[in-house]
Amino acid sequence: MNTLILLIDDDKITNIVNRKIIRKKKADVIIKDFQTANHALEFLMHKKPEDFNVIIFLDINMPEISGWEFISLLEKNIKYKYVLYLLTSSIDENDKLRSEKLASVRSFISKPLTIQKLDKLDLI
Repeated sequence: MNTLILLIDDDKITNIVNRKIIRKKKADVIIKDFQTANHALEFLMHKKPEDFNVIIFLDINMPEISGWEFISLLEKNIKYKYVLYLLTSSIDENDKLRSEKLASVRSFISKPLTIQKLDKLDLI
C-alpha cells in the first residue's frame, strides 16, 4: 500500500523544505502540500481509504480555518485511518496540552522539521 503524506501549512517555503526533508528519509512516498486546510480537507474527502496510508503534518495557525478547526472537521468527516502530527511554531504550552487531549493527534512537533525529528516518528 502506498503512503500519502500531506503537508498543510500556509507558508509555501515551509512546505517545500519539509518535502525535501521527508524525501531524504522516505523517497518512495507520495507527498501533497496545501496552503489552506480547506483544500486539504476537500482532497481527503475524495480519497478512498484503501488506496493509501495517510500521514498528515498540520500547522496550527493558518488563515481561513485553523489547525484546531481542521482537526474537528477531519474527525467529523473522515472515517478512515490516518496519522496526524501537529507541526507548528507555536510555543504556547496550552496548544501542546490541547493536542495531548486529542486522540487523533499522534504528536506535537515544534518547527522546523528535521531529520532527527523524523527519525523519532513512526512513519509508515
